[in-house]
Amino acid sequence: MKTDPTIWILARATGILAYALLTTTVLAGLTARSRPLKKLNAAITVDVHRFMSLLALLATGLHGILLTLDTAEPIPIAALLVPGASPYRPVWVAAGVLAAEVMILVHLSFRFRARIGVKNWRRLHYVTYLAFAGATGHGLLAGTDSARPWALAMYVAATGAVAALTAWRITTPPRKASPKAQGRRPAATGEPLPASAAGRAGAGARR
Repeated sequence: MKTDPTIWILARATGILAYALLTTTVLAGLTARSRPLKKLNAAITVDVHRFMSLLALLATGLHGILLTLDTAEPIPIAALLVPGASPYRPVWVAAGVLAAEVMILVHLSFRFRARIGVKNWRRLHYVTYLAFAGATGHGLLAGTDSARPWALAMYVAATGAVAALTAWRITTPPRKASPKAQGRRPAATGEPLPASAAGRAGAGARR
């Protein structure tokens, strides 16, 4: 009796989708501050970054649930929460689990940005690199499609794009938003208003 491959196909598809969304999340986060293109709006880019992070988490959760439902290579539910509990390639499945947990931590940090402070919030975002590296290792060494040319091309392109934008961010000073943009949405990027702009805003409030 043949096993229905539908669940396995969906599990693979959601895993690839989750990786693509995670890559987009990382790229949006890097773009928000360095802004390689002048026309990019920092506030909108941050919103995209946060929304893509949520979508990546949803796709990752669905990927994990489908893996537990598959009968060809069953994975216990505990393996979705405890790194190393999977009987199938435990090291690299654990890398995927840790990547997902880091993603959850970073996404939740948006809610507590005011409490932890903008500087600490930005420092926390550096662990996103660990999530991306873990997800890449998980896909390459635990995924069944990793040997296919299109899958290898996806991982190489994603890693290259993240590396390129990281290099851009390191070597290029962040673009400053115009005073008008800062006045509209200063909290979106976590940047304080310049002293002159703050003074004008205070004067306007007194009037």
